[in-house]
Amino acid sequence: MQRLTSLFSFWALTVFVILGLLQLFPYTGIILMVLGGALWCGLAVHAFLIGIGVEAALKRVPRLFLIVPLAAYSAYYVMYQQQAGEIDARAQQLRASNPSLVLTFDPARHSLVLPSTLAQRVAGRYDVPVTYEVQPNFRPEGFVSHRLLDREQCADATAAHER
Repeated sequence: MQRLTSLFSFWALTVFVILGLLQLFPYTGIILMVLGGALWCGLAVHAFLIGIGVEAALKRVPRLFLIVPLAAYSAYYVMYQQQAGEIDARAQQLRASNPSLVLTFDPARHSLVLPSTLAQRVAGRYDVPVTYEVQPNFRPEGFVSHRLLDREQCADATAAHER
């Protein structure tokens, strides 16, 4: 067995502890926050766990220390699977309480009422024959229609389609 200070895992753990302690103090904590202190702490923990695993495999430390990285990564994946199950269960609850399709939109039977910035664009770019924008000045309907074609062309196209 080698001296403790010659082990990579010892220095990785030392860096992790020092970074963690420095984050407790306001001035150094703010500096570390700006420099990505949490990222460096995560990197140091993974370096420690992988280092202790490699050193145990190379017999620099007792093989019993292989339990440390195996337990840490196993616990992580168990919690990952548990949360994935909880997310799936919650998603199923939401799908059950919110029907995904309330009404099938049929452009021949339904109309879209949109803000004025969108109504003209939607009518010109999509397969929607007419869109409306709220316009209280137009009486009695209170809406302005936007069409890809004008009324005469729409009537001609409708008549040709019905033949």
